Amino acid sequence: MQMNKPTLKRDDPCYSNFQKKDDQGKITEISIYKNLLDTNGKFNGRIFLQGEAGTGKTTFVAKLVLDWCKVSHSSYKVSHSSYNYDVDETDFKDFASLERCSFVFLVTLRDSIDEREVPKMIKEKNIDMLYSDIDRDKAYKLLQRIMEKKICLVIQDGLDEWRDTKGKLILPLMVECHNKCTLLITTRPWKLADERIRDSQIDGLYLLDGVIDVFTLSRKVMGYLVPEESHLHECFEQYVKSKQLEELLSKPILLKIIVSLWAANTCVEGSMCKMYSILLDGLLKKVSDEVSFFPNAPVLCFQNTRYVKQNIDHVDAISKLAFTLLFSLEKELSFVFTDREIARYGFEPHRTFSLTSGLLTERKHSAVVITSSTFSFVHKSMQEFLAAFYIVRNKHVIDDVISKYLDNFPEDMFSISQTFVFVCGLDNEASYALSCVMDDRVTTADFYEYPELIISGYIEAMANNIDGDLFKLKISEIDFDMSLEPLNIEDCFHSCSGAACITAMQKCHCLESLLKLNKGNLRRLDISDGVYVTEISDQLLSTVNLQDILLSSADCLEHLDITFTNIVLSSLTSTKKIIFQE
Repeated sequence: MQMNKPTLKRDDPCYSNFQKKDDQGKITEISIYKNLLDTNGKFNGRIFLQGEAGTGKTTFVAKLVLDWCKVSHSSYKVSHSSYNYDVDETDFKDFASLERCSFVFLVTLRDSIDEREVPKMIKEKNIDMLYSDIDRDKAYKLLQRIMEKKICLVIQDGLDEWRDTKGKLILPLMVECHNKCTLLITTRPWKLADERIRDSQIDGLYLLDGVIDVFTLSRKVMGYLVPEESHLHECFEQYVKSKQLEELLSKPILLKIIVSLWAANTCVEGSMCKMYSILLDGLLKKVSDEVSFFPNAPVLCFQNTRYVKQNIDHVDAISKLAFTLLFSLEKELSFVFTDREIARYGFEPHRTFSLTSGLLTERKHSAVVITSSTFSFVHKSMQEFLAAFYIVRNKHVIDDVISKYLDNFPEDMFSISQTFVFVCGLDNEASYALSCVMDDRVTTADFYEYPELIISGYIEAMANNIDGDLFKLKISEIDFDMSLEPLNIEDCFHSCSGAACITAMQKCHCLESLLKLNKGNLRRLDISDGVYVTEISDQLLSTVNLQDILLSSADCLEHLDITFTNIVLSSLTSTKKIIFQE
């Protein structure tokens, strides 16, 4: 398990701003464990490591544990000057920082949804597995004393996949007497938006953005696949650059897919939907004896799949399960479920197939646990992709299920963001219907985050070659920020995948299209040109007929804020007088 040079950054602005990071927020890239674990020579109490799906959060903490095991083992007690370690494997090589931890405990929260207290999670996943009945109580008491007296690092992986069964706690419970423990908690960013996570509970906030040196890691992956063909990596780099896949490679989960496919002489270009359809096809290959193609695929990204058609009944069933659990009002079952849910949703005939293909994983528990095993999808993002497929095949669930779900859990607007992006890449009718349901629930606090979500969906749709003339998303509140640094226009308008970085120019290009598509239902509109003015910004402003937009939205427009410099106003001389209404 390796991750080369992860992009890990520390956010120093006031924590109340981490929902939307502004240009003045100080971001410092770090590359040593010391800067992650302590401040001014003192271990932090609670550290949050945030990152989107597939950026390598789980891989990073697993690597940290392995590093600690190596430096803590007696055979590795050597001076750091002579410690022989593969420096290309990771930038994090200050082993003394890890040696300060007497114990390191790794808790995967998705497997601990029935527990509320961290020590009991450790007991269930470790002590109950190692000790017999008569020794478990003694071992648990020893664990309590260790956590009270020793410097420990407790890693909680996947906060966004854990919910308190009683609905009261936002974080797993740690008692006050365990104050020597440093907590490292990984999560997706949307979870940190919960107002119950107070500033005082955050001693360190970090962003994991994927891999910095994608070609170093891809070279290692390729070395495992074709060990005697190392020269092929240069060809692979040229292929990646020609297809503009660098941003996709920054996600380890997608890097492995792309490298494996290229090594098998399969060219890959496109969107997140295409990537996950290829991953799905690869998993189904394990349980398929023959190749079969769709004469008319249910979604465009399935058109070239080889093993989905003959297994479509299983795919439909597991997609239904993915959707049902993801939007269940029983939140604790969203990502980890039991035999009871398998039976309740009629999934038993597909159970063996799903486990054999690898779409589902099963985790056995000790005999002392009432539930003998639990199930989860191979990855949370795969569950979200399958749920999106079910939505486009059953569009009525948008009003019948998702609408009611958001009524019960309005704070989950952004927790379903990845599913929404997938829907946009799969079907224009379903994406518009879902955007209507979400737009009706947008609050003032969501004004800046929601447009970013809509833009991500729009770009994913374009990357899937969905007809731009037919595609539409509803957005009633738009911040048309014209703050542009000088950019090369050819670079600005290139095809962009859903996982790619959205430049300021691409953002404006998307907002321009969305503004025109929603000109008759705008509630709020902010337009400003900012500091940088270029020929490109003039061009974009001249293509937007502000008078037509304002008159079309006159009956519903509640807030209007337009600020231009004289330079930009000169580009609007061909536009008639703009009418401003209170």
